[in-house]
Amino acid sequence: MASWIAEAEQQRDEALASRPATRNDDAVDAMTADDIASLVAELGDIAMALEEAEPDTSSTCTAAFGSG
Repeated sequence: MASWIAEAEQQRDEALASRPATRNDDAVDAMTADDIASLVAELGDIAMALEEAEPDTSSTCTAAFGSG
């Protein structure tokens, strides 16, 4: 029994070692504080824009963002 477990563990280790490396193409880069500040500045005051928007536009946007 012990030899069978050792063999199974060895096979598992070999299989894990032979797996292709994970792709980093889909990885999301972390944002720095400067990145976030820049993004906020680019977007402007969204709350004010939604307050000033036509009711249909405002409700569509808030529903799309999950906040309405």
